[in-house]
Amino acid sequence: MYDKLYEYYTGRTSVASVADNDYAGQTFTIGAVGDNELHRLTKLILNLSKWAADGITIGTAYVDISETSGGLPSDSVLATVSFDGDAELDVHPANKEITFNFTDGPLLRPNIKYAWYVRAPNTVASWVEVEIYMSAIPPPTYPGGSFVGTTDGGGSWSANTGWDCWFKEYGFQTTNMTINGNATLNPEGIGPTILSYK
Repeated sequence: MYDKLYEYYTGRTSVASVADNDYAGQTFTIGAVGDNELHRLTKLILNLSKWAADGITIGTAYVDISETSGGLPSDSVLATVSFDGDAELDVHPANKEITFNFTDGPLLRPNIKYAWYVRAPNTVASWVEVEIYMSAIPPPTYPGGSFVGTTDGGGSWSANTGWDCWFKEYGFQTTNMTINGNATLNPEGIGPTILSYK
């Protein structure tokens, strides 16, 4: 078993800010640029930095993976990881690639659009922010999704098809098994057969 790069985009000319109820991220479609196969998400790498006024901290921030509805993030959150925004992020304009590991990541299906987004609910907009590196100029080229954002904590989302966020999505391929002539799913290729997945 090894991590395989599936969906990705690495343009970087701008930043999107995340603070309080302002979340931001990217939709992505399995098979858009990577292999179009069922796989289990193992890690997501994002290019991030932070900005904070003196004496103000970010605290715990989060990365969510969700399903989509109408091309936008839905309430169906498949996985969440947390991170220490103060300890792990460098101050803008410095930036670095941060790896978020999913120990029991969701199964991602071929041709299906998903979303990832960053939340920093303990922050105050314009005082402290997590910054996601992205591309707006020249026009981005990722074909499987676009930048998405919300200003009301996920109550409503909007997309900007002229923007894309820097990201790399990794996983490992799952395998199909046939038992008694019926195709079933065995995501790890070993052990008991899993008859359904989310």
